[in-house]
Amino acid sequence: IETVYEELASKFRTSKLAEACTTITDGDHNTPAFGETGVRFIFVGNVSSGLLHFRDSKRVSEEYFKTLRSQRLPKRGDLLYSAVGATLGVPAVVDSDEPFCFQRHIAILKPNPTRLDSRFGWYMLRSRTVFDKAWSVTTGSAQPTIPLRAIRELPIPLPPLAVQRRIIVALDCLQEGVGGLRCLQAETTTELDALLPSVLSRAFAGDL
Repeated sequence: IETVYEELASKFRTSKLAEACTTITDGDHNTPAFGETGVRFIFVGNVSSGLLHFRDSKRVSEEYFKTLRSQRLPKRGDLLYSAVGATLGVPAVVDSDEPFCFQRHIAILKPNPTRLDSRFGWYMLRSRTVFDKAWSVTTGSAQPTIPLRAIRELPIPLPPLAVQRRIIVALDCLQEGVGGLRCLQAETTTELDALLPSVLSRAFAGDL
């Protein structure tokens, strides 16, 4: 991913993440009462793998859920971002239509659909450059935190949407290739380094 990020940054430069989103905020700062029924309430651990899941989530009342601002309500295609703790700096795409909510340890990014494909954003936020940038601006030592203002300023390349979607296809193919190469006990890094320039070239040219 880092090689792709560098290629895109060189070709299209980078923009602040806020320029690609309609809103970037975090979860509620109040601690709700949990119960046996109601709307799911997730924690950082539900996004820190890079994939959203609901294991070990809790439940909050419908009444509490209705008090939350719309900017804090995840929708399919939004991005969640771990903002506090040892697993800080990991994005996850919302790929569920089930209502749920969370606290301030998770940030929610709502991509502007005319500027950013959420899957492309997910890949770029996982690049080493952006990850290191996130950690370089954390506050606190016992519990590192990246402030919302710093998340909004994270640098990502913003090529046209058509290019973004071709890059998504290319990176998805490469990820599948990693699994296949590992299964064959091949030299994954060498194989992918050889494959990447060709795949990127095809993506830019619109051949994917």
